[in-house]
Amino acid sequence: MIRVLYKIDQLFRHLNPKEKIPVWFLAAVFMMLSVAIGATPIQAAESPPGNPGTPFEGQDTRLISRVPQPANAKKKQSVPLEIQGEKPSEMPSRPVKRVTKFRQKKATDLIHTQEPPVVVPRVLNQATFQNVSLFLSLSRQRIYLKVGEEVAIDSPLSSGKVAGMTPRGRFTILEKDADHRSSVYGDFVNAEGEVVRSGVSLKIDAAPSGTTYRGAPMRWFLRLTWQGIGMHAGYLPGYPASHGCIRLPEQIAKMIYDRVRIGTLVVVGE
Repeated sequence: MIRVLYKIDQLFRHLNPKEKIPVWFLAAVFMMLSVAIGATPIQAAESPPGNPGTPFEGQDTRLISRVPQPANAKKKQSVPLEIQGEKPSEMPSRPVKRVTKFRQKKATDLIHTQEPPVVVPRVLNQATFQNVSLFLSLSRQRIYLKVGEEVAIDSPLSSGKVAGMTPRGRFTILEKDADHRSSVYGDFVNAEGEVVRSGVSLKIDAAPSGTTYRGAPMRWFLRLTWQGIGMHAGYLPGYPASHGCIRLPEQIAKMIYDRVRIGTLVVVGE
């Protein structure tokens, strides 16, 4: 069919040398010939039988590339990507970030044993009621008895378990009581003195029938406010745990009690 179009073109040029055959005319003739022989343009360009895939003389090879492949044609196998000529097995792997899992610490691991009290006898022996003062650090949980500008006693303490329960500021000792008992916290005991309920608070607990209230012991008590805040001997678990008072080791509480008087300066800070 291409040869027929070529002959028509040559005949038109021979009859009209100065003019070229219109493209639309060749296209129309091509379509009519295709319909007449019952073939599509692509089918007309197929290779002759017996030699598939080889263009014959004068065949437009551009049409061959458009010929649909048979249904049973083998598909190209995918080839692993190679970078810069390296084999897939030799390709560098990306570094993998390792995530370190941290074990959550137990509460007991976070509670450290407080440093033991430190007493400087040389400085403590110079203490008088006139040159002694007390400084408390709530963040460090330490109390310092100073003689002038020197520290004579450095001891751990336990303050209020909730922020604000132990007030900050400058105070003076208002009262001394070596055998003081709490007027709010204590136990309910029977007539024989046996504890029926321990760790009670008169603010929220009612005494069972036949019992009386006995306040918790606060030996070597030094009152700072008339609202019940003071310093006394008590249990130190290693963290703030009181209801507002400042707990001290028994031995240190007595040493401080013996060396201060009513009116001694007490500074409670951070």
